[in-house]
Amino acid sequence: MFEQFCIGVNYWASHAGTNMWKQWDRTVVEQDFQVLAENGIDMVRVFPLWPDFQPLTLHYGFANEPVEYCIGEDKLNDTLEGQCGIDPVMAERFGELLKLAQQYHIRLIVSLITGWMSGRMFQPPALSGKNALTDPEVIRWEIRYVRYLVSQFKKYSCIAAWDLGNECNCMGEAKRSEAFVWSTLITNTIRSIDPDRPVLSGLDYARLEGEWTISDQAEVLDILTTHPYHIFYTNLDPIDSVRPVLYPVSEVLLYEGIGKKPCLVEEIGSIGYMDHNYDTESRYLRAVLFALWAHNCHGLLWWCAFDQGFLQQNPYDWNKIGSDYGLFQKDRMPKPAAKTVVQFAQTVREIGKLPDRITDAVCIISEGFGEKLSVLADAVFTLGKQAGIDFTFQSCNQPLLQAEAYFVPCMRGFGRSRFMALLDKVRRGAVLYLSVGEEFIRFFPELTGIDVIRRQRGEGAQSVLLDGESLPMPAPYRYQIGKIDGETVFSFEDGSPAMVRHSYGEGKVYCLLAPLEENLISRPYCSGYEKVYKKVMEQVPCQKVLSCDGLITTEHILSEHKRIAVLLNCSEHACRAELNLQTGWRVKKSIFGNPDQINRCDAVVLELERKQ
Repeated sequence: MFEQFCIGVNYWASHAGTNMWKQWDRTVVEQDFQVLAENGIDMVRVFPLWPDFQPLTLHYGFANEPVEYCIGEDKLNDTLEGQCGIDPVMAERFGELLKLAQQYHIRLIVSLITGWMSGRMFQPPALSGKNALTDPEVIRWEIRYVRYLVSQFKKYSCIAAWDLGNECNCMGEAKRSEAFVWSTLITNTIRSIDPDRPVLSGLDYARLEGEWTISDQAEVLDILTTHPYHIFYTNLDPIDSVRPVLYPVSEVLLYEGIGKKPCLVEEIGSIGYMDHNYDTESRYLRAVLFALWAHNCHGLLWWCAFDQGFLQQNPYDWNKIGSDYGLFQKDRMPKPAAKTVVQFAQTVREIGKLPDRITDAVCIISEGFGEKLSVLADAVFTLGKQAGIDFTFQSCNQPLLQAEAYFVPCMRGFGRSRFMALLDKVRRGAVLYLSVGEEFIRFFPELTGIDVIRRQRGEGAQSVLLDGESLPMPAPYRYQIGKIDGETVFSFEDGSPAMVRHSYGEGKVYCLLAPLEENLISRPYCSGYEKVYKKVMEQVPCQKVLSCDGLITTEHILSEHKRIAVLLNCSEHACRAELNLQTGWRVKKSIFGNPDQINRCDAVVLELERKQ
């Protein structure tokens, strides 16, 4: 599925939105697909709306006892459609859509159980109001529904993958075990009929703990998904600035690191025009596309293909966020963002797939962050990128990856055996960075070299002085410190140590007495804090041969003497790349863009070579 970087959209017909199956118009769908194909869209996610395709009604007898499932007033007949409660007219229409996709060389992700959509729950009338994730009678009909769609349409080569459904975690309350069982049942139903195509989760989010976890989804499914909308997660900052641009990348890498499965940005969009205009939206999309591609992510599907604000049915009547967030207007006129897609698609298809990026350190995510998980990862990732560090993510519950440096931001729940394994890595020469918040840390004096006389709840904001720059650094506790077996890297404004470096075996431990990364979640982003990470990495060997302050960079090894570097400008202004190359290396050529003039939210791709 990921032979090349996927560029796609989520699709409802331009004339009808969620009513497209009831108001079917083949001509409209063909014109839509033609426009998408002409604009470089090679992947489309489609939604057979559950109650349209399985319009079950339940007929009742004496004392309101349920007697028989029907479709409207018609009995379920002995055909496969009848046994599965499928409307054959809808099945025929779906077949027409698949034929059009094949005609225009569009690959499809089929989101099978589309019960939740844009804020509204859609269920067959007979199942309405029942929990779609836990009610056994509902699940019985879901299995039949999925079995029918997969068996009848798997013959179409345009189907690239099956999706459990759209954000199915929103279809009802479920305990973790129930969510796991439901995901497993639907996935196994698909695989029993079509074992060759990948199955995607379709979830908008997953967590380290809770009902829907990354590890559970990865155990069951082939491809994880994320829906990283700026307006819900990084809206403290302008949409075309560094943290919103890197957020989709960090979430994909977080899920892949923890789940050990590929992850796709299955939905992303700007969600209306209250905080930006068309041109800003286009800049944002261009930057996110380049950032995902540069970090070896697999693709992006925009929400959605066509504007929907003119539609009057629910959920559009309810949706106050805004529905005019298509890549195209309702008359199919392309917005600037659509033109950006065309240009980007042409660029990356000419360059091809990048080798894996060079990584510098492992970020270990603790338990206990809940809904803050992905924005915490984004804060870490952004700090790292601005410091020239490329992170790989893992959780505190996984076997440790091999690395020269480990970062544990705002350390929380960490099992003893995993923690001891981490300390063993440090004893053998690794560097460890810890930032401290509310939680206790095992073996704190021995590990950090800090003798804590006592601590108390902090009063008022604190700041630190970093290379002559004063930066706010609030902490939940103030520490009265006695002896320090190590050295103070920098201090709080009151003179007390803020970060201490301590030798631990053959390695080093850097302890920051403030939850830096968690602080950044709740405030607009500003530069300067990346200096903390730079100090941690000062003595760590680096495999990269290029650095460039002020730009987001990745580096990819082609051979012993050749590399590709991608430079992305997420600043407020166009800039010139000030390249710092190791001795013996030079820029052979620019594959894309001009390093002397990199526009906002644009990129440059360079080929580097070692002089021989």
